[in-house]
Amino acid sequence: MDKMFVRIVAGIFALAVLAIPAYAANPLTINTTTATCGGRSAPQVWEINNGALDICFYPAHSSIIDMVPVGTTDNLVDQTQTGGGVPKGFYMDNAGGLASAPGVPGYDATDKYIDWWVEYPSGGSNDFTYSEHWMVTPDDPGVHVYLVADHAATDPTGSIGQVQWVFRLDLSKFNYLYLANEDLSNPGPVKLGPMPTYAEYFGTVNPDGLGATDSARLERLQLRHRGLNRRLRHCSAQRHRAKSKTSSSAA
Repeated sequence: MDKMFVRIVAGIFALAVLAIPAYAANPLTINTTTATCGGRSAPQVWEINNGALDICFYPAHSSIIDMVPVGTTDNLVDQTQTGGGVPKGFYMDNAGGLASAPGVPGYDATDKYIDWWVEYPSGGSNDFTYSEHWMVTPDDPGVHVYLVADHAATDPTGSIGQVQWVFRLDLSKFNYLYLANEDLSNPGPVKLGPMPTYAEYFGTVNPDGLGATDSARLERLQLRHRGLNRRLRHCSAQRHRAKSKTSSSAA
């Protein structure tokens, strides 16, 4: 049996770091039987807590539908983008030989990590047996994700076209863009924003109050992005001039 192993690590929640007392008790917990998070009743959802994040997982959609930093009421998941009656949240979106099939959830809980997943067997239009994994460690405000795909000699010939994770964030809480060392000509941190809202991006709300079908909306957004790009180029030019001046002085 050939095995493909693809691992993607996402640590975008580093901004939510909380102060953790030294020698604290292990905070890792998973509730798969009586959890009622995300507006769903047991046993439809699982609740995972690692001391930094309180996570609501919906096995039927293989997605995280709620994620709240411990000690706050700030849900990081956009509650307005839904599918099947629940927020789309944090999920995997594939293309190629990874098709939909009845999934089987599972988990491995230790004192060092909780790893939970949904496994989809091969057969029909699904060329692989694959499992989507999420993992957390104690007091770490990050969610780590990876995919395991197995292809047996008896499975249909196939290939994997795309593996990606999608996190539909609450844009009202993530409305600035921070870039650091994004290319060789623009080193250092740059802050851009505020960014357009979801409604402005996708046309459900016009920021000028002229209605969602206003034909000038797209042009205004394009101009707004051009302004952000000009700021990027301006920052890059300033750094380049400063570097050239320093080099000339040293010479």
